[in-house]
Amino acid sequence: AGFPSFPGLPPPGMPPPGMAPPGMPPGHGGGAPPGASDPSKPKPDWTEHTAPDGRKYYFNSKTGKSSWEKPEELMSAQEKQEGSATAWKEFTSPDGRKYYYNRLTKESKWTMPEEMKKGAAGGGDDAKKASAVQVVALGSAADGKPPGGPTTTGAAAAASAAAAAAARARAERDASAEPSSSAKAEPIEYATKADAKDAFKELLASVGTSSDWTWEQAMRLIVNDARYGALKSLGEKKQCFNEYVQARRNEEKEEERRRVKQAREDFHKMIVESADLKTSHGFRKAKELLEDDARWKAVPDREREELFHEAQKEKAAKEKEERRAERRRRMAAFRELLERTPGIKIGSEWRKAATKLEGEPEYEALDKLERLEAYQEYQKDLERQEKEEKERAKEEVRRAERKNREAFKELLAQHRQLGLISVKTRWKEYAAAVKGEEAYLAVERNTGGSRPRELFEDLLEDMEAEYEKAKATLKDAVKEADIALTSTTAFEELKAALEEKAGDKVAKMDAGHMRAWWEEQVGRLRAKEEDAARAARKAADRFGSLLRHARGLGPDTTWEEFSGDHEKEREFKDVAPEVARTLFDEYIQKLKDKAAAKAAAAAAAKSEGGAAGSEDGEATEPRSGGKRDGGGRGGDASDEERERDKKKSKKEKKEKKDKKHKKDKDKKKDLVKQAKEFLKSQLAAQGGSAGAGPSSGAPAPAAPGGPLPHVQVAVDEKNKITEDSYFQKNAEFTVWLQEERRVLFNELTTEQSREWFQHFVKLWNEGRLAPKYYSGTIQAP
Repeated sequence: AGFPSFPGLPPPGMPPPGMAPPGMPPGHGGGAPPGASDPSKPKPDWTEHTAPDGRKYYFNSKTGKSSWEKPEELMSAQEKQEGSATAWKEFTSPDGRKYYYNRLTKESKWTMPEEMKKGAAGGGDDAKKASAVQVVALGSAADGKPPGGPTTTGAAAAASAAAAAAARARAERDASAEPSSSAKAEPIEYATKADAKDAFKELLASVGTSSDWTWEQAMRLIVNDARYGALKSLGEKKQCFNEYVQARRNEEKEEERRRVKQAREDFHKMIVESADLKTSHGFRKAKELLEDDARWKAVPDREREELFHEAQKEKAAKEKEERRAERRRRMAAFRELLERTPGIKIGSEWRKAATKLEGEPEYEALDKLERLEAYQEYQKDLERQEKEEKERAKEEVRRAERKNREAFKELLAQHRQLGLISVKTRWKEYAAAVKGEEAYLAVERNTGGSRPRELFEDLLEDMEAEYEKAKATLKDAVKEADIALTSTTAFEELKAALEEKAGDKVAKMDAGHMRAWWEEQVGRLRAKEEDAARAARKAADRFGSLLRHARGLGPDTTWEEFSGDHEKEREFKDVAPEVARTLFDEYIQKLKDKAAAKAAAAAAAKSEGGAAGSEDGEATEPRSGGKRDGGGRGGDASDEERERDKKKSKKEKKEKKDKKHKKDKDKKKDLVKQAKEFLKSQLAAQGGSAGAGPSSGAPAPAAPGGPLPHVQVAVDEKNKITEDSYFQKNAEFTVWLQEERRVLFNELTTEQSREWFQHFVKLWNEGRLAPKYYSGTIQAP
């Protein structure tokens, strides 16, 4: 970084070796004559001088030429060895830094090359000729002042002034005279214009062209060089010169910017690190303390005060932060003392705690306010820790209760898979069966969250939502497949028909949903049929009442006569014609039979001479003239009979309803009891869902044909079962159906499975089953 962008250029502000300082014509040493430290010794041709910027240059008194390179006659043995070993040379920049220049490759570096390091390691020290070199300070060539310094003699100063005057005269002469053609070197041909421009810029660099040079100054030094002809026209040369000078200006600006930045940083560091300068001191005090420091002088007066205040501000902030850090350290040490002191806990009084802590270094290092502040903060931390512990304990309880709920959900899912829970199951029935389960009891013990009933109802809601979708699917499938459902349609028939005609729609459907829909449809059809039959019976009863109370109706009345008289009656219209005719014929037949019986009785009585027969004959006469009375109803006797029939009918209905209610209640209790026993046996055996197997359709309730199996096990009275053991022996019963009868339990209706179980009970009690069924180790497939 900081190297020029043109080939062969030295670092910014550094003229290349081999040329005089800026502003001096070639061949002159700035007017500095040779000088010697000892007049008795012969003076050497080359003498060493110091330019105003501190750099060394060399002047030959015989030839009148100046050079930045040290002549060989002034070199020590080590320098000669180094010069022969490498083309690298060491130079000093105006700010005192060393840099290195390769005269062959025109490359510049701030770091020492490896070749020079190797040469320095093996070289000796020979300063004999160097001791004869007189070091003088170079004055300005413009004002004609001779070089001077502490070691310069009066004769040397005079010679230097003369040489400077001669140099100025020669420069003026060279500028006014056109260079001779014989002095000019032959121009070099370059392949491209870019190569030519690079060569011309190398020429400008080789003569040490500075950023403040004019074209005339540079031309005097480069006109005799072969590279001067690299560019053909004067305009191209001037343009290239201007580019070079502008680049030098930019580099010098960048170098100056870096120098100013470094000076400011050094000034800032000086203020911050000064031990004598306090943050309370002002600028005047700082000037008294630091004005002799080179870093103070390196910054212009107009910037010093502003930079001083900025540095003081930073220094104050740094000291403040250090004080804070120290306070935090003392507070932390006091906190450790509180933690390791026994007896200090939540709610402890500061007065009692301070008594225990007095005399401790950590305690004495703080003032009263800091101690109290640290103690209060410690108490807050203890309270916060206690609160966090309580929250952690609550979270553990919540996590355990959540696990309990998940376990109960798994139990619900298992029971659903076993078919124990369907969309028609209600919580009261299910709770009675699972109230002894650990998963149920664990959720009951939970202090928060959903209760078992809520979890069950959540599952039931999901099942009902699935069932509603399944109902629509089944309805569409049955309609598309043109399946006619009746009250006698078996589940197997519906399932087989759906799988055959709409298998893609019901393939993934839950079998429980399909069975529930079948039971719902068949139950609805059966209810309709029962309602229709009940209505028909009621209509028949009312028609019978009409027959009994019809006036003029006798054994000789014909159907046409009766229908003609009563066809507009409601009782007549509610009955089907064929049913009405049948009931009429039956009733007429009853009247005929009754009249015949009465006639026979009257004849028997008459033959005996009693008067009763005559009265009986007279009593039957009014009933033979139904047509004469004009038909219809009438009389008090008919009203009384209708009232009796009405009361009797109400009583029968009430008795029938009470009987049905009692029967349903007993049946429900029985089912709950059986469900409990079944669940206990299933959970104890860790049973799964029913396996697949061949289906045989609806079985017959009676035992299969052929002889019964031979007795294989002797069953005592204690181990015999009844039909109430339906749930308790469900696993053995299911396996027996599948293996012995090739029937799947989950494809049977409740009535069919009950009928099969009756046969199973008979075989069990007679010992005609295989011994494995009595072992108690069978699990449901």
